[in-house]
Amino acid sequence: NYLSFGFLLDNLSALTLLVVTVITFLIQLYSYEYMKQEEGFQRYFVYLNLFNFSISGLIISPNLIQTYMFLVLTGVFSYLLYGFWHNKKSASDLSKKIFSINFAADCLFLLGIVFILYFKISYFQESKDSLLNFSSLYDLCQGIISYATDLGFGIICFVIILGLALKSMLFSFFT
Repeated sequence: NYLSFGFLLDNLSALTLLVVTVITFLIQLYSYEYMKQEEGFQRYFVYLNLFNFSISGLIISPNLIQTYMFLVLTGVFSYLLYGFWHNKKSASDLSKKIFSINFAADCLFLLGIVFILYFKISYFQESKDSLLNFSSLYDLCQGIISYATDLGFGIICFVIILGLALKSMLFSFFT
């Protein structure tokens, strides 16, 4: 079984999930009062709950493939939330900008995963563990370091970190 789907619930992910759940609950309480008179009230809460689901899935993902899938979903649902008032030009423009930044970030993160998969498949074919499982990522990185140059490993790390920095909208990429 090379690709597995599931969840990884350790102390750190459980604590993070607890914090995110409390914050999203408070956001939902505030949003209910703020949005109850708005047209599209139900649509907004569908988008918000799907966004919360994708964030929770991102936190408990056991491998990079599943993490990537939930990362893309958070981008899609943030696009829908930012563009909720799609009839307002400012909201529409912002949602398009958010979508393009998220798309670039997703592409960079995927490129890093493809580089890692290249080494995983090319040099570690005898390994029967799940592809890019977090529990075996350290060993995989050690293997990549032994086969790749420092520059190659640095490029892989840079592409993944740049993709995540773009996705999280760090200050250096603030638009």
